Amino acid sequence: EDVLAELHYWGWLKARGFEVALTEDEGMPDISARGHNVSLHAEVKAIHESSGPDRVRKVIEKANRQIKRTEEQVGICVIRYVEAIATDCEQSSMPLQIQAIIDCASSAMNSNNYKSVSKTIIYWDEYTTRGNSPGWVLLFGIRRSHSIDHANARHPLSASTELLPAATFAGNMFFRERAI
Repeated sequence: EDVLAELHYWGWLKARGFEVALTEDEGMPDISARGHNVSLHAEVKAIHESSGPDRVRKVIEKANRQIKRTEEQVGICVIRYVEAIATDCEQSSMPLQIQAIIDCASSAMNSNNYKSVSKTIIYWDEYTTRGNSPGWVLLFGIRRSHSIDHANARHPLSASTELLPAATFAGNMFFRERAI
C-alpha cells in the first residue's frame, strides 16, 4: 500500500505540472519534484486504522532522515490514511481518526526535531451513500487533505495548494432484488 500511495502522489504532482521522479535509492525519499517555483523531496507512507500514534511520529522521523541525505535538504512527508471513512461528506467536521493523526503530526511538527520536513500532508477519503436498495443508490466521495507546516523548518515551503491532494467522485448504481 505504500507503493500505491507513492504512485498516487506522484500522479497528483505530475497532473499539477510538476516535473516528478520516483526514486528507488535505499535510504532516500520516494519522490523528487520540481515546479511552481518549488524543488522538493517527498517521503510517502500509508497508514491504517490499526496504526498507533507512534507510527505517525516514526513516519515523520524517517522522512526527516531521508530528506537530510538529499542535496537540497528540502522536503515533505505525505501520509495517506488507507481506509475510506463513512461520513456525511456535506459536513466539514474532521473525522475523529484523522484528528488523532493530525494531533500526533502537529506535535512532531511543532517540536525542535524533524526540521528537514518542511511540511506534513495527511490525506484520506470520505464517502456517503443516499438512496434505497433495491433501487437507485448514489455513492458520493471526497478526498480531503490537511497540511501542517514545521514551526522551525530548516527550509520553509510556501503554502502551495498544488501539493494537497483533493478530489470528488460520484456515481449512481441500480440494485435489483434477486430471487434465490
